[in-house]
Amino acid sequence: MLEGEFLKFNSNSGYTNGAEFMQALSHYSYHVTGGKHLLCDLQGGHYEDAYVLTDPVIMSKDNSKAYGSGDLGSEGIDNFFAHHECNKYCRWSWAKPQMPRVSSRIPCSASTSFSLTLGTLKSKQERKKDLIAQFNKKWGTGGH
Repeated sequence: MLEGEFLKFNSNSGYTNGAEFMQALSHYSYHVTGGKHLLCDLQGGHYEDAYVLTDPVIMSKDNSKAYGSGDLGSEGIDNFFAHHECNKYCRWSWAKPQMPRVSSRIPCSASTSFSLTLGTLKSKQERKKDLIAQFNKKWGTGGH
């Protein structure tokens, strides 16, 4: 159990409480992973001489959702950086997306955003057609 003051420093949607060091930590995570991942949704206990971070989110550029429902993929990373302002802890040489854009699907909020559908949305008919094609490829039948 955390005994210090609990604070929400940033979220996976671009929200920040203004804590520059935590914003720089998120930015650095993107840089050190070669732009493949972003550590965010930083929150936890603040003690006199330390911070203890709890349940952060990792977002992945490859849209694999490898890190769970809070992994908003490349769209989430772009959205984060569209809201990010480099500060005295960031370095000018750190990598960041070329032209990050605010996502209309990810509202900037202090709460964690979950389960963004990545990729294009398909109609029920398109999904059925894809399933039939996959079935036919695997089993080699008419599959109507």
